[in-house]
Order: sequence, then structure tokens, then C-alpha cells
Amino acid sequence: MRPTGDPGLSGQQKANQMIRLLRYVPVVLTVIGVIRKNRRASAAKAARKGSRQS
Repeated sequence: MRPTGDPGLSGQQKANQMIRLLRYVPVVLTVIGVIRKNRRASAAKAARKGSRQS
């Protein structure tokens, strides 16, 4: 769907999309960090419970 009107509208839409993406970047990074931390913690717990080789 092409916006009918001056080309400034599409530019504004592009800017809004970029702002939206930039807003999501830190959220995604924090989620990835939390998942990594949880994986490490669960792995450490499993190592403690099981054989202490690592």
C-alpha cells in the first residue's frame, strides 16, 4: 500500500519505524542477557547436583 500524498509522509513513517526498532533493541538485549544468565545458573545447579567434574 503506497501512501497517497506528499513524499514527506513516507519519510515520516520510515523515521517512526526506526524509532520503534530502536525502542525494541534494549528490550531484546536484556531478554537475551536474562536467558543467558538463567541458562548459566541452571547449568551450574545441574553441575552441583550431578557429578562434580567441570
